[in-house]
Amino acid sequence: MKIINIENSKELYLSVDQYILEQSYFCFIDWFLVENILSFNDYSDWRVQKINYIDDCINLSEHQLINLLKKIDNYLTKLNFTAHNEIFYSWQNDDLTQLCISSNTNFNQLLSAKWVRNKSIPQFDLFLDSTDELIRYDIVESIANQKYGKAKEHLNKLVAMTLQQEKKPEIFTSYQQLIDYGKYIEVQSIISREKIIFEIEKLEDIISPLAQNMMNIQSKEYLLYAWKWIARSSSKYPFDSNNPITHSSYTFLKLSDYKSAVNSITEVPNYKNNTILLYRLVMSYAALGQREKSMIHFCLLWELDNQFAISQLEKQTKFEPFLQPLVSLLLEFNGEFDEKYLELFPAYVFSQQSYLVHSKDLLKLLNNEKTLCMISLIRKKLEKGDEYKLRKEIQSFHVRLLQIYLDTID
Repeated sequence: MKIINIENSKELYLSVDQYILEQSYFCFIDWFLVENILSFNDYSDWRVQKINYIDDCINLSEHQLINLLKKIDNYLTKLNFTAHNEIFYSWQNDDLTQLCISSNTNFNQLLSAKWVRNKSIPQFDLFLDSTDELIRYDIVESIANQKYGKAKEHLNKLVAMTLQQEKKPEIFTSYQQLIDYGKYIEVQSIISREKIIFEIEKLEDIISPLAQNMMNIQSKEYLLYAWKWIARSSSKYPFDSNNPITHSSYTFLKLSDYKSAVNSITEVPNYKNNTILLYRLVMSYAALGQREKSMIHFCLLWELDNQFAISQLEKQTKFEPFLQPLVSLLLEFNGEFDEKYLELFPAYVFSQQSYLVHSKDLLKLLNNEKTLCMISLIRKKLEKGDEYKLRKEIQSFHVRLLQIYLDTID
């Protein structure tokens, strides 16, 4: 399942607008990755030429893809954007092989388009009028495509030019560090669990800020490739509750590979009793659009440790669009109940999202008597049975909870 409903034009255009706001351009392949229409695993296999064409990996039918391309092309044209051909190169060492998105010439042309706002094109040209800026652009482009030999050649040119002009050379070290790190992860095999912690800290604290500063929007592929490298090692080790960051689910979330995150978590024995894994599962299901699973697993997390659940939801910003339904429910609940009634939140969730009672297998996860009572009451209502005893029981928990249930049902 995908985050957005591609048949819903309003939702589709909002997603495109959000992408443009963050990136300043539009690229179909990159957007597919963001929206989980294309997995990063398939994308990276294509970039290293394990598969010839990537269009077969796009999770849309041909009919859906054609309609999507038409909708977005028309929308971007109305926004005064112009399409330019984006060239994708192989990630294999310094191989300059150009990749094909599709065996279909028309699809290949449409999907390789990089849409840029018309008014930004002259500015971009002016930006490149300076020879040293042009070389810097070539360095960044080469690093983003894992062409570290080419990047080093361009960097040497920049060094020679800068020394002649007697400019400050601080920028050399930053580019060289990115090149060295890229070459470093190319030759690394599986690393130990202890080293995974070191490499994650290095990537998050040093390399990521440096890449974002020096490469801007082109840092994304460079960093994704680095996380993919760590994921290869973290996938080899079982979950360690003392070092949860070393579990592959952490890196899969960094890669936005939510399906793999779900699989890696559910393979862990007793994952249902671990708050960190449960919250990662909640985020993954939410990102995949599997709202029922996300909601019910969050209720299970709440049963285990509601303070942890609250703290994670409050500090999580990256996944806000996916978790907004939960955030909204929590804000509404806080407006109705004192903190001493936090135990009632899952029951409140079911009172507001009654469709959840149809998820019979998932409901077996829950144990709180107040939540189960609310589920039984909603089911009794659907069966048109006698609700009196269950209503009295809900009222004994909190009279306002019964009133909210009645207002929602009405």
